[in-house]
Amino acid sequence: MTTKLVMLYDAGVTFGPVTYALNRAYADARGYQLVVYNQAPDQNLDIYWNRIRIMQQEVGTCDVLWWIDADAFFLRNDLDLPVVTKDVAMSIDWNGVCCGVMAVRNTSWVQRFLDAWILVGQVQTEKIEGFDNDQKREQTALKCLRYFFPAVASHFEEISDSIIQNPTAKFNPEALMLHIWNGWATTPRTHVTLNRFLADKKYLPTTLERRPD
Repeated sequence: MTTKLVMLYDAGVTFGPVTYALNRAYADARGYQLVVYNQAPDQNLDIYWNRIRIMQQEVGTCDVLWWIDADAFFLRNDLDLPVVTKDVAMSIDWNGVCCGVMAVRNTSWVQRFLDAWILVGQVQTEKIEGFDNDQKREQTALKCLRYFFPAVASHFEEISDSIIQNPTAKFNPEALMLHIWNGWATTPRTHVTLNRFLADKKYLPTTLERRPD
């Protein structure tokens, strides 16, 4: 079974080369492919919606495709990625699933879902409340599709935030990844979490910029 990781970041993401280097080291250690895009393939779409375009392009080249946001990186190189048993596997955050780290399998259902996801587009502003706090992005559309359509939800599984950590998760020094959430990158809680990993992990270099506690 072939597993591929994909990232997207441009020159405006100053930490992109650092997280890419961490993720490249992990992919090389575990025998995974890693592809990085430095430009959105569809200039007519918002950068967030381009993740769907990239998954559409890449999913047919492997058995399992993992999307890794530029603000997410591996904390250790001695563990494989979680086994994906359904068509889509999602990391989770304080308000449900998170598109920042997710996996899709190379199935006909996934290909149809990606087409449908990008087709439905942005959720109406008055319908967003309760899903994503005014986030007019593809993640809100995905949450709505899962919430309102059981036939869609049945193809999803969630990955514990003890495996893919985020700034609001209970700290787990044995976590595989940390998704620092770019929008939260300057908050004290994010930097406390990152500093705790830096203190506890021999795998993690100290080159990722962070604010002192």
